[in-house]
Amino acid sequence: MSHPPPPIMIDPLSLVSLLLQTTCNGLPLGRAATGFIVSKDGKHYLITNWHVLAGRHPVTNKPLHDSAAVPDELIVAYHRTVVQDGQQLAGWRPLIEPLNDTAGNRRWLAHADGSKVDVAALPVAPPLDQTALHPLPLALAQTDLFAGVGETVSIVGYPFGLTGGGTFPIWKTGHIASEPDVDYQHSPVFLVDATTREGMSGSPVYRRFPGVGWRTRKGTNLIASKTVYAGGSDLTRFMGVYAGRIGRITESDGELVEESAELGRVWKPEVIEQILSTVPST
Repeated sequence: MSHPPPPIMIDPLSLVSLLLQTTCNGLPLGRAATGFIVSKDGKHYLITNWHVLAGRHPVTNKPLHDSAAVPDELIVAYHRTVVQDGQQLAGWRPLIEPLNDTAGNRRWLAHADGSKVDVAALPVAPPLDQTALHPLPLALAQTDLFAGVGETVSIVGYPFGLTGGGTFPIWKTGHIASEPDVDYQHSPVFLVDATTREGMSGSPVYRRFPGVGWRTRKGTNLIASKTVYAGGSDLTRFMGVYAGRIGRITESDGELVEESAELGRVWKPEVIEQILSTVPST
């Protein structure tokens, strides 16, 4: 007697990260990246790094591509759901999101401090009859879960554009490397020690609790009365947006060269709120 295959279990946060590809004049620029959707006032915004959408280094302003081309479109691998033979099947649908309007003006939103904050928001409105959106609840940034130096975090994205099957992201683990309540170099940033790679720019970063007792943000120890599921929103804390590794910029033969310190930047969630606060309420 044959048995139906067991259901496929997907972590809800694996539905949040989206694979991105920048293009210029219809040609890929060869750099994959990561983004995710957030919602405000009934509108949707794709969050990623400023340097992904600008195609420029946020400090030197130099084009990231060897050809000096900068992106004018973004290919987003959205989730889709189709019904075939009475079954609901999941998949992905790549759609083109223009980065400029018909007049050539930039569509995406930067922070008031410009490239000094390496996070940006692109308004998106994919057809809902062809795509399924899974916005990241920004309320997860307020989860009462302690996060301190040495604690484990997950960076969920696409290293080198690789996927974890289908177009699901890859979860890479690292550790908080600087005091997260202290701003790194006077910016709302903390550092992570993780083996991150190109393509993970724009990845959401999470602190998750895997056991039956946890520490609150004030350091109080709590013991649960029963098994606690790590996937619950009350035990998942959104820590911010990954933005590439830090380094030391030096000059060599008239060229600026960046040496990696194997430490990554994470922009704190507050910068997303600050960017979206510039959108007029409807």
